[in-house]
Amino acid sequence: MPFQHIRYTLSRYGARCALLFALITASFCSNLDTSTCTESDLTCNTLSLLLYSTTPKNPHWIAVGNAGTIVYSADQGRTWQTGNSGTGVDLHGIAYTGNNRWVAAGASGTNLVSIDGGRTWSAQAVLSGSPNVFGLAGDGNGKLLAVGTLNPNVHFSSDSGQNWSAVNSQIGAVKSMAGFVCNLWFTGSNGDISFSGDGLNFTISGNPFAATREDITCNPSVGRIVLISASGTFIWYSDDNGNNWTATGTPPSASRRSGYFLSSLFLAVGDDNKVSFSSDAVTWSESAVLPATNYNSLRYGNGVLVAAGNTGEIAYSIDNGTTWSRSTGLPATNLNAVAFGLIE
Repeated sequence: MPFQHIRYTLSRYGARCALLFALITASFCSNLDTSTCTESDLTCNTLSLLLYSTTPKNPHWIAVGNAGTIVYSADQGRTWQTGNSGTGVDLHGIAYTGNNRWVAAGASGTNLVSIDGGRTWSAQAVLSGSPNVFGLAGDGNGKLLAVGTLNPNVHFSSDSGQNWSAVNSQIGAVKSMAGFVCNLWFTGSNGDISFSGDGLNFTISGNPFAATREDITCNPSVGRIVLISASGTFIWYSDDNGNNWTATGTPPSASRRSGYFLSSLFLAVGDDNKVSFSSDAVTWSESAVLPATNYNSLRYGNGVLVAAGNTGEIAYSIDNGTTWSRSTGLPATNLNAVAFGLIE
């Protein structure tokens, strides 16, 4: 499609920067017929961006929790409002799939979609077998992996959750973790982990280990994948795309539920009020103090880290996790997952 990469640049960096660039470039041109442009023509591409792609993207956060709770924030996680999920079941997964679409999943195969930033939600097709979904991961471009209980307990969607296919993950136990990191899909249970390049065909890791899988993250520059567990050693890492795993050298003092790689550091939160930091996933330290305990999900977007947890606790950091503040406007309900997206 002509100018496809310019529209991608717009969605990634925002309309104001793209518009400024277009105006500067256009100042060097006159009487240019943009209908004759080719993708390789930088000037034409820039003018096309000016003509067709000037809708700004706004940072947005959504968190989901027990009893159908969905909350959203349009001010970088500082204050939150409650959306109308239309359900009372526990929700454990939330993902932004692009084009203003958000998908939430939970008990009994519940599969919801919102196109207005989390204010209202509509039911989509229930996952086959009606599994209790405990993990949901997306690539930001419409592909989703949902994992949970019952059989089939792993499902994949390529159309933002409108349709799902049951997948053989090579693991028969309950799945507690779903992830998409370093261009790989992951799922795991208490003892095994499997990975896939396409979300449909999975390979089980070579050295399974006993621990409850909670989350997964990755340093893309070196390909180091880090697995967050809630028991045993707590944190493991792999340098061969998930085939083999090594226990971290200094495990955290308490269970960790979620992790994220930001700039040059791995971060992890969990059952206490500490944030674990590591530059290599081998040696960890704990220095930052959160305003509460029991955080279940940690994510990053647009310069802000957000951690969501039990009893309606959400904390945010604008300095890469060094200091944290408590968010406001939240119901006293356990929150299980949080996600970031850019919406129009």
